[in-house]
Amino acid sequence: FSVQDDWVEDTVTSNVYNELEFLDYDGKLVEVQQQKMTGYRTDRIYWLNYDSLDREKQPGLVALMKKMISIPFELNKKCSLYLQASASFQIACYPAKGYYKRHVDGGYENLNNGRKITAVYYANKSWSSDDGGQL
Repeated sequence: FSVQDDWVEDTVTSNVYNELEFLDYDGKLVEVQQQKMTGYRTDRIYWLNYDSLDREKQPGLVALMKKMISIPFELNKKCSLYLQASASFQIACYPAKGYYKRHVDGGYENLNNGRKITAVYYANKSWSSDDGGQL
């Protein structure tokens, strides 16, 4: 794995946080009952598509997702992984003491389904390692 601090500019970080807060306030983030019942995770999620973002009202998410979409292309150039870029992104919000248990949900038999890496962006303000959530 790799950790990249200061991967996006401070203005993008601030905008992303505020835009995610608005999505949460607007009731977009919801619990996935099946995963809650199986005990895999305790978060609320929302799926966003890059093409459906409001360029004026969500400049932080536009900038972040544009950069996230570039990851597979960069890795393909350097590592020959033959990754596919996705324009869909999952937003997740965890409560205090929340968790996400490691599991496989990208397919069990077909290992060449295009899902080979996961990129995570933490939008938390003032996060410290004492808060938990490390990879």
